[in-house]
Amino acid sequence: MAQKRSNRVYICIGLTVVIILSLLIAVIVLATKKDDDTDSTSKNPSPEVQGSSDLMEFFNVKDGIQVTWHPAAVNELDVKEAIKAQAHAVEIFLVTTSGKFIMKNGSTTVEEIFRLVKHSGTILKINLETSRDVTSDVINLLKKIDTTNLESPVIITISVFSSIFNWDKFLSNDVRQWRNVVFNFDLTTQCCQSPIGRGVIEKVGQLQKRLKTPSTVEINVKSVQSSWDDIRWLLDVNDRLTLILSTTTLVGTDYIYSALIVRNDMDKNRIFYNFGGTIFSEFKAAASTAGSALLYFDINPRDAGNIIWSHNTDTWEQINAATAGDVQMIEGDIQVLGQGTTNQTNIPIMAHDIGDNNNITFEQWLDEIIKVDKGMKFDFKSIDAVRPALKITSSKLDQIKGPIWLNADIVKGPNGIEPRIPKQAFLNAALEFGPSTLSLGWTTVRKGDNYHLKYTMEMVKEMYEITKNLKQPITFPVRAEQLKDSMLEFDWLLNQSRGYTLTVWTSHGDNVTKSDMDYVKRQHEAARIYFDLPVELRPTI
Repeated sequence: MAQKRSNRVYICIGLTVVIILSLLIAVIVLATKKDDDTDSTSKNPSPEVQGSSDLMEFFNVKDGIQVTWHPAAVNELDVKEAIKAQAHAVEIFLVTTSGKFIMKNGSTTVEEIFRLVKHSGTILKINLETSRDVTSDVINLLKKIDTTNLESPVIITISVFSSIFNWDKFLSNDVRQWRNVVFNFDLTTQCCQSPIGRGVIEKVGQLQKRLKTPSTVEINVKSVQSSWDDIRWLLDVNDRLTLILSTTTLVGTDYIYSALIVRNDMDKNRIFYNFGGTIFSEFKAAASTAGSALLYFDINPRDAGNIIWSHNTDTWEQINAATAGDVQMIEGDIQVLGQGTTNQTNIPIMAHDIGDNNNITFEQWLDEIIKVDKGMKFDFKSIDAVRPALKITSSKLDQIKGPIWLNADIVKGPNGIEPRIPKQAFLNAALEFGPSTLSLGWTTVRKGDNYHLKYTMEMVKEMYEITKNLKQPITFPVRAEQLKDSMLEFDWLLNQSRGYTLTVWTSHGDNVTKSDMDYVKRQHEAARIYFDLPVELRPTI
């Protein structure tokens, strides 16, 4: 019996040892697996960004205006403030001292900056000194980025105008190996009096093709409009490039409008805005009420013929139908109550002709559109209504997100009467109101039997002389039945500025056909001609 008890003790001890050893082995295996997982996570902390085309996806936006920047951070504190403010990107300037990369105006090393941003979700835009050849520095910096395992991408800025940067040496490296890096071609160092030039723009295109990776090209907002035709060409022929508009100093309203013209003329996912503080706030406000309807309503591809209009929307029945339907831009005619009578007031109402009373005030009309967040076009039929209507609109700007167009006929057109609205008085009121699209037209009459009636070059040039120094986006309303015979004149006008568009309209009884409108559309860039027409006349090409 004692022998059996002894055997049972030995068996129990043996089982206990086996269990303990098994537990130890399990712990070791789990610990090893955890270490492997940790290593794996540190090597691939987040999806890699392979170029500028992925930056929008990284930020989870479809519009560059949704990305916030902290431009020109000069020290560690600026970087910390950018991270605290949850800026999408922060720009720093580095110099090399004794083989170390440090911030230009301090002693903070790039390694310290990397530690600050590593888990922040904020990306770095790095600029290097350009007073000497930094080719080797760029390569060394890329190696540091590669071994740091940042969770966010890094934009490396290289000056295109630098005569000492060795592009051949740089491109002899396989730059495609660098993970989470976007290369930025810097054109800001030549600013701002003269255009950058087609030759420089073509050089960027050639370098980008040799680079073989999506990239960005950066230009100062002060010089963008003078160079926009060439830059736009570069973006059109190279979908692997994205534009960065930047400024490091306060700019006036003129430059904000320059940026707006560029924004309105390009897909919204092709441009970033490296602005800060007040400048960015003012630009966003301008991009709202003076922004392109194509951007606001996300028309892709950019075809202004796909914008749906409600014309002469002056009654409750018409405004209810327009706000409830698929209409995007709503146009209404505005005069004041009692217009032209001894009982004239300063209350703006919806009325096309003197004596009309549709029982709807402008303020009621505006409130109905604000509810549904659609675009609006104010067609002023009287100068008396302009300032009262704009005063009401100004009081509601914080509720308005979409386009505002201000329309008046200010030039005498084909057989037209003298304009009832003085051009300077209207423009003064419109400019005081703030960002909007100006819709400036000619007085016209129906062709009838006068088959040769058309807009002349003199009429078009008279309008251009009035508008050539205006900064806002401008559309020119053109009577449909007379446009086909005036194509050369309006082609000339559109060629004067990328900020110009046409809006085709018609009146009851006009001699215009759908085939005419198909022809007109075939002759123009799709993004630059709107058709405020009944559905049966709208072009379908």
